[in-house]
Amino acid sequence: DGTIALPTRSAFVGRRSLLRQHLRPFLDGTTRGLMFTGPGGVGKTTVAALFMRLLQERQSNVRAFGFQAPFHLDTLYEPLREAAFDGTEETTLSERLGKELNRREQIRLLLTSLASRSHPCAFVLDNLESLQELATLEIAPGHEDSQWFVRTVCGLPAPTRVLLTGCYRFPALPRHVQYCAIPDAPYGDILLRMNRLEWPHGMGVEKKR
Repeated sequence: DGTIALPTRSAFVGRRSLLRQHLRPFLDGTTRGLMFTGPGGVGKTTVAALFMRLLQERQSNVRAFGFQAPFHLDTLYEPLREAAFDGTEETTLSERLGKELNRREQIRLLLTSLASRSHPCAFVLDNLESLQELATLEIAPGHEDSQWFVRTVCGLPAPTRVLLTGCYRFPALPRHVQYCAIPDAPYGDILLRMNRLEWPHGMGVEKKR
């Protein structure tokens, strides 16, 4: 939906150990679901977007979807419907969708249809901590539809890939979704990133430090 920008590989800095451990299994499909956790601003969304970018580079026919929590079903419906009706849909999809009045079931039909085609799907579900109560980390009241959407996407069959981000572990994800904690970046990576920034003219070393 345009909320998640995919960085180029050349623009990405560091996280070498994380890439060595998790990238190849994700690209190969051995690991179909990853949830990146860590403090706000540590780079979870950027890492997820990089994984999606590299998956698209390896498999050019991948359909990529990016959604940011909280997830409103009426907002999700249109981009999923538009993607589903691309000429490759099954002949009965339109009829079945028209008969279904429940929004959850309409979205389930669209997701199931997309996941069953020759073009594999991949999802980035971002900002899941916005659905949780800080004291208990359980789903906060009013976010039942969002929780349903997360679990439904994670339950789609192979070769569908799912990347999730949040400050904390999310309750009751399927077992095939692996957690990957992202710590603060090493100082060397931070300095490398800072050296690429466009600094204001005339800013001295002390000000930069």
